[in-house]
Amino acid sequence: MIFLTASLFAVSVMAQNEFVFEKGMIRVGGASNLNFTNLKYDGSDYSTNTLMLGFDAGYFMTNNVSLDVDLNVQYTKDSDDDEAMTAYTVGAGLRYWFPSKFYIGGGLDMITMSYWGESASGAGLKLKVGLVHFLGDKIALEPAIGYRMGLTDEDKGTKQSGLFAQLGISVFF
Repeated sequence: MIFLTASLFAVSVMAQNEFVFEKGMIRVGGASNLNFTNLKYDGSDYSTNTLMLGFDAGYFMTNNVSLDVDLNVQYTKDSDDDEAMTAYTVGAGLRYWFPSKFYIGGGLDMITMSYWGESASGAGLKLKVGLVHFLGDKIALEPAIGYRMGLTDEDKGTKQSGLFAQLGISVFF
């Protein structure tokens, strides 16, 4: 995924005219990632499937800087467990958009999780870098990679953190 992101970045920078991210613009988009892991422990198979769907929007407060809000839903199912884990996040953050069509951003998420009959909530931090590859005048694909550090209920051991990759699509107004 990192190689794909780097390749798209190189093609995007060389192939497109410069897009200006102007103050007052609005961006509306969505993103998804799909993770599949198959692990073996002492001859047994174990797999985990995770699907994340998200919606986000941003307002350009100044040229190249947007204030973003997002809502994500994550569903995780283990092969040896009847119940699934669901997580909902609502977040806000900032992104700096480079004229060469990539961005860096960070923010704070409020997380609510339910799993195995338990629930937990808390806050998380995220950092993200992504590309902006325009398909037309106003629609863009946004592959991104990032790191999310979850700061949730320590008593229940529900810390959630790690790397993520996602593919999004946005419309700029």
